[in-house]
Amino acid sequence: PGHCYRLYTPAVFGNLMQDFTQPEICNTPVDSLILLMKSMGIQNISNFPFPTAMQEDILVSAMKHLRRIEALDGNYRATALGKELALYPLLPRYARMLHLARKPFEEGSILGPMVAIVSCLSNLTDIFIHVDEPEEDPPEEDEERDDNAEDENGNAASNEEEAERRSRRWLKKQREDERKKRKETYEKYKKVISKYSNP
Repeated sequence: PGHCYRLYTPAVFGNLMQDFTQPEICNTPVDSLILLMKSMGIQNISNFPFPTAMQEDILVSAMKHLRRIEALDGNYRATALGKELALYPLLPRYARMLHLARKPFEEGSILGPMVAIVSCLSNLTDIFIHVDEPEEDPPEEDEERDDNAEDENGNAASNEEEAERRSRRWLKKQREDERKKRKETYEKYKKVISKYSNP
């Protein structure tokens, strides 16, 4: 027993939401999964009985990437480096960055700055400011008269139209909140990188 409160409008539910969420394997990089399976001796990834089959182009792309960072050899088997990278709780590309940073350089250790960079890149929040993305959403032409919208006969806007306007406002607020969160995260990690770059 209890109460359930929807945090979205009927229009958002009916027009923008999918009937079912996509399987996680379709939405996340599979590099780590493939490298782990390869390091365990499972070679035929394409025929492995996943609950949801992995798309062939995604599999091929991930295998090529793992070979490029030397986690797989020419026969697409896990190398010694690949088995070591599989132990990191990170995507293989980031594990490779940390592995390289462990080596001594003439200028000194770069492990500290690299840890900061990997922390930024592996964060779930996009910290980059996209130059082609407008800072604010363009105003809607009928935004000024949304609340008092009337048709040619003087009748008030229908409930469906009102729900659609609420949906637009809700989506606009979501985008604004996302931009704000992205900028805050960007500033936070910029301070961290500055700290390591200027000892």
